[in-house]
Amino acid sequence: MSGSYLSSITILAMCSTCIGSEEYGHFAQVFDEMLDGYLENAAKGVRADYDPYSKTVCLLHEKWNRFDGGAPLVACGICRNDLSVDTEGRLFPCHRFVGLGKFCVGSVQEGVKTDRVREIYLDYQGVRLRTCGDCWARNLCSGPCPWHIANDDGTFDAPEIERCESTRLQMRRAMWLYAELRDRHTAFLAKVLGCKEDDLRPAGTQVSTANR
Repeated sequence: MSGSYLSSITILAMCSTCIGSEEYGHFAQVFDEMLDGYLENAAKGVRADYDPYSKTVCLLHEKWNRFDGGAPLVACGICRNDLSVDTEGRLFPCHRFVGLGKFCVGSVQEGVKTDRVREIYLDYQGVRLRTCGDCWARNLCSGPCPWHIANDDGTFDAPEIERCESTRLQMRRAMWLYAELRDRHTAFLAKVLGCKEDDLRPAGTQVSTANR
């Protein structure tokens, strides 16, 4: 069946990221510089073409206003509202897992193997609980991308320390930025969030701007 319609191509195994400590340090410097530019644009009421902060600012606003005490089991939709099919009709948690045979969760002909999906979730959650349990940003980050920590044998490893540190740094920047915008550029923040200015300044509320 697969040979009648689709041709398989060879994809070399690759690491989830080729970024090392030196690159993460460079990114930190670049994002700090972009943060200053973001505030300059906010003062003008203009959003830059490339905006790495507004999405996180919106996430923080939603979390702070609708906090339910926890984070989703998995931040993305793997095996829930997302499945990918390879040229042989095998099903995988998402497009990134295609080619990792141990993560096959069924086939077009046989459907989804719920037992295998359950195993993947339990294994991933076990790693997340062990590595993220003491992290202050765990309910904002919601854990690493499952593919980033996946092994060829169908198991998961702990996320890279550098990746976690980079995520926490980005969250701290976004918190500082949220406070700055709320205090000094309320109209711009309301535009980013898609809400009214009055919704950002409840009566008697003060926002302190800690050092980023």
